[in-house]
Amino acid sequence: MPLSLHAAEPGDLLPVPHLPMFALAPKGAAILQEQQNLRGWLARIEAPPSLKATTWDKLLERVAARRLKRGTRQC
Repeated sequence: MPLSLHAAEPGDLLPVPHLPMFALAPKGAAILQEQQNLRGWLARIEAPPSLKATTWDKLLERVAARRLKRGTRQC
């Protein structure tokens, strides 16, 4: 099943956190520069507000809050 932003499966979302890093690597940037379709696809994948709002800082805050709620100490 192709990736659909309306009905994404958990497996569809696994590569999403890694995609922005692709553009930061020299080879990835070179590939994206040459491939307009790939650039457009990447922009569409990164476009949903839920993905833009999911930052490492926010994820770490949620983990810390959950640990406090459970009474779990941080390792």
